[in-house]
Amino acid sequence: AIKIYVQNMTPVGALGIANYSHAVNNEAYNSAIYAMCAECGYTFVDANTYFDQAYYGKDGLHYSRAYYRLWLQDVTNQMDLWGDNFK
Repeated sequence: AIKIYVQNMTPVGALGIANYSHAVNNEAYNSAIYAMCAECGYTFVDANTYFDQAYYGKDGLHYSRAYYRLWLQDVTNQMDLWGDNFK
């Protein structure tokens, strides 16, 4: 059987919202994503479980290399892609 995973949008800092006005809708988007997952039987992956303001890059929208390393580990753990090999 095919299993579909859908990740929520990550938070956007004040600078990111100032530079990218569409980013202000993150909470509404995430609510819609979660509802879609529940309705369609998709697996919702929460990418915000370990988020910290220190991970923002210079534009307030994108993240540092350190964040992406944590993101990869956390998302693959939530998806159980590697079993106990990556935890």
